[in-house]
Amino acid sequence: MVKKAGSKILIKKPDGFNANRVALIENAFDDVILESTRESIYAINRNFRYIIFNKNHARIVKLIYGVTIAVGDSALNLLKGTPEYTWLRKDLNRALKGELFVSEQPINQLEYRDRYIETTYNPIRGKNKKVTGVAVFVRDVTEMRLAQLAISQSNAMLSGVIESTKDFIVAVDRHFHFLMFNKSYANSMKRLTGIEIQVGDDIIKKLPQEIASTIRKQMMKTFRGEPRTFEFKLKGQHLEAALNPIKNSHGKVTGATLFARDITNRKKNERKLRMLNEELSSQNWQLAAQEEELKATLEELSDRNFELDQLMYKTSHDLRSPLSSILGLVNLAHLDSTAENHLVYLNKIEGRIKKLDEFIKSMLNYARVNRSEVLYEQINLRETIDNCIQELEYLDNFPSVKTKLIIKNEEVSFKSDPLRMKIVVSNIVSNAYKYYNPYQKSYLKIQAVITPHVVDIMFKDNGIGIKNEHLKKVFDMFYRATEKSQGSGLGMYIVKQAVDKLRGKIKVKSIFGKGTAIKIILPNN
Repeated sequence: MVKKAGSKILIKKPDGFNANRVALIENAFDDVILESTRESIYAINRNFRYIIFNKNHARIVKLIYGVTIAVGDSALNLLKGTPEYTWLRKDLNRALKGELFVSEQPINQLEYRDRYIETTYNPIRGKNKKVTGVAVFVRDVTEMRLAQLAISQSNAMLSGVIESTKDFIVAVDRHFHFLMFNKSYANSMKRLTGIEIQVGDDIIKKLPQEIASTIRKQMMKTFRGEPRTFEFKLKGQHLEAALNPIKNSHGKVTGATLFARDITNRKKNERKLRMLNEELSSQNWQLAAQEEELKATLEELSDRNFELDQLMYKTSHDLRSPLSSILGLVNLAHLDSTAENHLVYLNKIEGRIKKLDEFIKSMLNYARVNRSEVLYEQINLRETIDNCIQELEYLDNFPSVKTKLIIKNEEVSFKSDPLRMKIVVSNIVSNAYKYYNPYQKSYLKIQAVITPHVVDIMFKDNGIGIKNEHLKKVFDMFYRATEKSQGSGLGMYIVKQAVDKLRGKIKVKSIFGKGTAIKIILPNN
């Protein structure tokens, strides 16, 4: 029967405590609960005297020590002279200080020799929170230890089978403790980390820091029943790993196996093959690019040849035409003996020579724009435009056009190619003078804005303008947009070539009979 004394015992519940134990603590004097467990249960006061025990505890004490116990007896005196006395006294004193803990100890009495018990010590506290005694729960864990031993032996046998491979083979429980591993793994860990591992060690704590978190994360997924395959690097080695869950007879995951092998050489070969493929792909790309470049070069060469043919034909024509006119006028002058007419012939010859000179200048500008190297120098934009305007004073229509120049941010430094800038400005300005509208109060407005990145120049006049159907061709070689053209047809072509060489942009807008606006944007180098 159960012995009772005092009032209800207040016992602190340990983490993970068995439901039977919780019920026992909460109802310490309930005979049914005390006797429903196979554990040995008792409680002592601060003098180590029994204040309660169940029948199972009394029976075991009787069997092992031959003593019949009663409430009030000393739980220590009956063990005097036995190996259990020392560790039990020590554990009880520890619990009386307020510590809840579990210990495992052997029993070496008679037929109970080589058996193991697990003892839980739970301090009993009074209303003032002071420890008044200890509740003790004892259970036989021998079978569990034997089972663990059997598992260990089984693992040892399995280990002997798998030692012939160079691959790493490891088995761990759900707490990451080694159940087994082969020598290949152990030797590799010793070589890489200098640490010797043993069964029962925590695999995560024994791994190098750089891969510990990766292995832990993969194992946690495996504990959920998910097989895993992954790769990782360790001290220069490239490893391929496979994780599989270990399940008991009920299908519950109890651990995981890890199979890993060194694939460093395979990776090197794969990398070499990949590099060869990339190199081959790069060479193919380069060949394709060269082919495209060659194709573009051939197309450009074809265009250049076409332009050259046009240039040769046009040059011959435009040089021969004024020369023929000059020769004709000279012959007429020889035939005409009237002295007053000779001045007329000379004026007409002068006009043809000027036209010839302008054409030759256009040809020189064409050669300079396309053949000379782009040289970037500091440019005074106002001075450059003013010089271009002054050089065009010889044009017949120059006095008829009022020119206005506005430049913003002149203090900002501007660098570009002086030669090409002069050619661009001169050609555009000269067109404004040549194709002015005699029925209007003619003007040419030049507005420029200099920034650290670009120069934006707008040329706007109220001349005769360009018909819409001609706008798309104004930059073609030898194209004349009006029957009144006085030039070679190279002016705007040369302007476009120069702007392209300077990596700029040009745009023309025009309304026939009202005027033309040309906008140029050039990078500030």
